[in-house]
Amino acid sequence: MQQEIYRRNHVVNKEKVTNILKEYGWLGEDAIGFEGSLTLCNVIQHSDNEVRIKYLPMMREAVKQGKLQARYLVRAEDRIATEHGELQIYGGQMKYYQETKSFNVWPVYDPINIDKRRAEIGLEPIAEHLKNRFNFTWNLEEQIARTAEFETNKKE
Repeated sequence: MQQEIYRRNHVVNKEKVTNILKEYGWLGEDAIGFEGSLTLCNVIQHSDNEVRIKYLPMMREAVKQGKLQARYLVRAEDRIATEHGELQIYGGQMKYYQETKSFNVWPVYDPINIDKRRAEIGLEPIAEHLKNRFNFTWNLEEQIARTAEFETNKKE
C-alpha cells in the first residue's frame, strides 16, 4: 500500500516538476526558496535514469549560474553512473555489500584524484563528506583496490 501511494505521488510530482523545468528552466533558491529547490532536485533524483540524464545539462548550467548547489548535481551524476554499472566520479553513492553486510562507497573513477575533482566543483574532500553524512571513514588504499577489482570484473 505504501509503495503504491509513493509511486502515484511520484508520477504526479514528476509531471509537475518537469512542466516547471520546461516552462521556466532551473529555478534557484532566490526564486522558489530552499524547499522548492530541494524538491526539484529530489524529484529528478528519484526519477528513472532517463529523466536524470535529460535534465543533467540543465543542472550543470544551474550550478554554473549559482542556482543549484553542486552537491545535488554530484548526486545525480554519480547515480547515473552507478545505474549504468560504471564508476562514479565524486563518491556520492553508497552501496550495501551483502558479502560484508555493510555499506561502502560504490567504486570511484581515479580515487587518487577524487578530492581534486570535488574541489573543482566546490565540494569538501571526500573523507569529510563521508564522515559528516554517513559516519563512514574513507580509506584511499581500500578504494583504489576496490576500483581496480571493479574494473577487472567489468572486463570479464
